[in-house]
Amino acid sequence: MRCNVLPWIALCAPLIVHEARAEPQRVRVVDAGDTDPAVRQATTRLEAELVAVGFAVDIEETPATGPRGEVESGGSATFASIAILRSGSQAVADVRVVEPISGKTFIGRVDAGLQPGPTPARTLAIRAVELLRASLLEVGLRPREELEVRRELKTVPVDVAGSMEATPTPRHAMTGWSFELGAATSWTEGFGPTIGPSGWVSRSVGTGWVVGIRWVGPTFGPELRSPVASADVRQMIALAEIRFAYGTARVTPLMALGLGAADTWAIGHAAPPFQAHTAGGLSAAVHASLGLHVRLVARLGIVLETGALVLSPVRPVRIAGEEVGNTSPASWLSSLGLVASFD
Repeated sequence: MRCNVLPWIALCAPLIVHEARAEPQRVRVVDAGDTDPAVRQATTRLEAELVAVGFAVDIEETPATGPRGEVESGGSATFASIAILRSGSQAVADVRVVEPISGKTFIGRVDAGLQPGPTPARTLAIRAVELLRASLLEVGLRPREELEVRRELKTVPVDVAGSMEATPTPRHAMTGWSFELGAATSWTEGFGPTIGPSGWVSRSVGTGWVVGIRWVGPTFGPELRSPVASADVRQMIALAEIRFAYGTARVTPLMALGLGAADTWAIGHAAPPFQAHTAGGLSAAVHASLGLHVRLVARLGIVLETGALVLSPVRPVRIAGEEVGNTSPASWLSSLGLVASFD
């Protein structure tokens, strides 16, 4: 009798061992009994996706308090749990995976994304399974000696995953509409240094790119004199500019190129028999500058710029036929302003 049984035991033992080794890992899917069609559809789709990739699924009907409980207590054969629930306008999946030795819990949340489509439930289920498999891979790659070091775990609130938000993408300088007010100074051969108010209105048109209109003036400078009279010179500049802000750091380099016009006029003062007189003229203007944008707080900063200003034609100032000042083709224009941005 014993001789007949032993061959059968020897034949079946490998199959029994193989079946034991091939037993799939179990995942608990929490069914909160939600009547929301999107939640129900995504839960059903999740069960199918888990079975398709080789997991065994345990369904637990429980209130929607999050996938916790048995999976952390070690009282179940499941190593992970997933719950589908409503968050705002869409369904999301909360995934929890427990390391078998240390008991450390990995928590993650996925959604179907904002792109419209006919199968958001399928997308959500696939992403939940992908997160589960990635967490399992992370656990498997940890060195055993690291897993054996037990760490004191703090209680994790049920809604911790819901409160997690992605780190905001840093903004470029002057995103949206921007308004700048400040002062500008210029230096022109024959006129000397001048100073006056300046302003800028702009709109961002791409990552780092801004277009706008700049005005400077009227600027005031030293009085020009001749033996018989004197003159005060004023200048107004308007430019259409394009700027580029390089990067999103607190201090951001700027480059600008602008085209426009400059109006130069002089008010003459003379003693009798000479009479007071006013004269002026327009010049085409090209401006190229470099600068810095220093962010003070969100959407508020200081802009410092300096660069060359080319004028054509020149506008000389003459008193009684004597040239006392001349707007040379090349000038230097610098500005300092406070800029605020709005969406």
